[in-house]
Amino acid sequence: PAFAEVVKKEPKAILVIAGGDDEGYGKNIKSQISNLKISDRVIFTGMLVLGEEMAALRDSNIFVMPSYSESFGMAVVEAMSVGLPVVVAKGVGISPYIAQAEAGIVVEKNVIQIMEAILKILGNPDLAKKIGKNGKKLVEEEFSSEKVAEKWIKEYNDLIKK
Repeated sequence: PAFAEVVKKEPKAILVIAGGDDEGYGKNIKSQISNLKISDRVIFTGMLVLGEEMAALRDSNIFVMPSYSESFGMAVVEAMSVGLPVVVAKGVGISPYIAQAEAGIVVEKNVIQIMEAILKILGNPDLAKKIGKNGKKLVEEEFSSEKVAEKWIKEYNDLIKK
């Protein structure tokens, strides 16, 4: 529904929905898209593998994860790693880091806030660039494999000392 509102103001916008459909929710989504009459603006890629996901992110203008709950949000980290501005709902585990680093826009999971955040980024290239840069920096400083390994090593060493 938020994307249907975006299309009213940005008629050239395209929504790409990537990933598998393990829980069978795709049928619901396709029905909503049909009812909203935006089928011509939506592409379903299915599961992306072997670098396809990173190529898709690099070709995008914004990444949106309006999840009710996502334990962490690895796809968000992947999006930020290529400098893509992100919009995430507060239910996404990484959202506090994103808010603190000004690495994206964190919203309540409702149509208006999601739509406004998407339009804000699409309508302001300087903001999109700033958010993307902050996100990339956040990933490098907190979530790169090297930084995560350093944190694990520190935790293990602390446990050994105790």
